[in-house]
Amino acid sequence: MDLILLWLTRILLFLMGCVVALFSSCKGMSIKLYSQDEILSILSERYGMEFVIVEKIKTDEFDTEQTVKSRFYAAAPADEPDSVFWVYDEISRYSGLFLPSYGHSSLEDTYAHDCFLRGFDALARERGLDFIYRTGKKNVKVSNHLTGRHLQGGSFCFFINRDNAESIVTEVFEICGKLKKEYPLQNNPEFFLTISFHDESEEAVDGKWLFGGAYFSPFRPDDFTGEYATADSVLKEIYEKLYLPSE
Repeated sequence: MDLILLWLTRILLFLMGCVVALFSSCKGMSIKLYSQDEILSILSERYGMEFVIVEKIKTDEFDTEQTVKSRFYAAAPADEPDSVFWVYDEISRYSGLFLPSYGHSSLEDTYAHDCFLRGFDALARERGLDFIYRTGKKNVKVSNHLTGRHLQGGSFCFFINRDNAESIVTEVFEICGKLKKEYPLQNNPEFFLTISFHDESEEAVDGKWLFGGAYFSPFRPDDFTGEYATADSVLKEIYEKLYLPSE
């Protein structure tokens, strides 16, 4: 009898879970894309300044298999209408193994990303640091990347050896510290960009992934503890991954 009650309880809990999931699914899929006024309000709240929509662009080049609906915009600060950045409004649908699909809404913009990209590129060149910028497996010029349609992402890649690792990592963090003062975006969950360090023996050719380096994001914690990378923590990772095994 106890066994029967146990199984009936499990079945009941499973059915209740399905009902909740189905309700969440229906509710999720009723999500609508943002209006232009709503987008401007969200951007203003994120950055504490006013923006304008420059153009609504018809494209699906950033959609994925999960995309249900999307819109793509060129936007700009209200007082700098020529400083265009990109906004991607998307509704996605995800399906679990046993549960019904559910909807998810996101609004991604490249304003902070592009400001940091432009500033970091300029300061690193000013200091004479040797690096490349990559999106996926491609090496690209930052200036060319910024003028084309894009979303966030990519990585500044520095190639190091055992002797110069400390000086390069230190300079990179000095640049990040300077830019963080100009763009106070700490704890910004919308920021996606990494800085990576690889041994100079690694070939950075187009079409080839770079593996085995040390990575960090300047505006996002390294892990779920909320801890941000430091020059010391990155150097520790570099020596452990790249150099200690060879000793």
